[in-house]
Amino acid sequence: MSQISHHKNDLKDLSSETTRHCAKEMVTYVITGNAIRGYHETYKQWTPKKYEVLKCIFDQGIVSVMKGKVNCGSVPTELQEVSRKFIMAGGNIEAKVIDIDPRWRGKGKEIPCRYIWSGLDNQILQEAVKAARKAVAKTRKKYNDDAIKFRLLPKEKKKNLRKRSTNGLGNRKIDEKIPKKKNVSTHVNSNAGKNGTCKGIPSATVTPSTSSLHNQQTIEEKIPLSSKNLAKLAQCINKNWVFLGLELGLNKAQIWQIKEEHPNSVEMQIYHMLEKWSQTEHQGAYLHTFKKAIAECPKVGYQQPELNNAILKITEDYKAQLNVKLLEI
Repeated sequence: MSQISHHKNDLKDLSSETTRHCAKEMVTYVITGNAIRGYHETYKQWTPKKYEVLKCIFDQGIVSVMKGKVNCGSVPTELQEVSRKFIMAGGNIEAKVIDIDPRWRGKGKEIPCRYIWSGLDNQILQEAVKAARKAVAKTRKKYNDDAIKFRLLPKEKKKNLRKRSTNGLGNRKIDEKIPKKKNVSTHVNSNAGKNGTCKGIPSATVTPSTSSLHNQQTIEEKIPLSSKNLAKLAQCINKNWVFLGLELGLNKAQIWQIKEEHPNSVEMQIYHMLEKWSQTEHQGAYLHTFKKAIAECPKVGYQQPELNNAILKITEDYKAQLNVKLLEI
C-alpha cells in the first residue's frame, strides 16, 4: 500500500507540473542600452541589418550571438554569467539590432542592440532574472548610462516586439522566418476535456496553482540518474569538468584517481566523475542537483543544445515510467 501511495503521489506532482505548463504563459524581459561585443573581429563575416533578430547560444564557455552558423560577436562581459544561467534554466535569449553604426566602448567595436529574454516561468529562471537585475544595475552605474535597463515586457507589447523589418523601412509584417508562438490560453482550451482537465492527466484541473513553482522543483528532485542517464549527460560536457566534480562534492584525491585510471580519454574521465558522484551521494544522484551544480560552474564547457535535449529526454522517460508503474499497480 505504501508503494501504491508513493507512485500516486509522484503522479500527482507530475499532474501539477503538467497543469502549470498548460496554464502558465511565457514571460519576456528586455535589456536595453546594450550591444553585441566583438564587432571589430567579426565585421568581415557579418554585416548587421537594422532590426534583425539574432540567436544567443552558450557553447565553449561563452554566450555568443549567432546568425545561423555565423558568429556575430558575444554578449557583454557584464551579462555573460547571468545569460548563461538564464539559458541553463531553459530560457531563450535573442539580440535585436537597433543601429548598424558600430560604436566604441571598452576595448573594441560593438553593435547597439537590445537583448530579449523569454522562457516559461519557474524557480530557477526567476533566480537568473534576479541576478540579471543586479548585473544590469551594476552595468548602468559603471557606464553612467540610464539607457541600460532590465524590464518585464507587458503582454500587449510582445506581439509588436519583432514587427519592424530587417531592412530599416519601418513597420511591416512580421518576418516569416520567425515562427509565431501559439497562444497559451488557446492551447489550454484545445487540450481541455469537458470537465476542464488536460487530456491524458485525470484530475489535473487547468487552474494556476500558488505552489506551481514548488511542484516543478519537487518533480525534478525525484528524477534519479541511472548509469545510462549519466552517460548521456557526460557526452555533452567537453571542457573543465574538474570544476563540476568539485561542485558535486568530489574531493581532489577522487578527481586525481579518476584522471590516473583514464589518462587517455577525457570522455571517460567525465563519465566516471559523474559515476563517482552518484556512488557517494547517500540518497543517489538526481537531475535537479546536476542542473544546479552546472549552473554554478561558468568555466565548464558543454554543448548547449545536446545537454538541453538530454535533460528533456531523461525527464520524459521518468514521466513515462511513472505512468507504466501506476498501470501495473
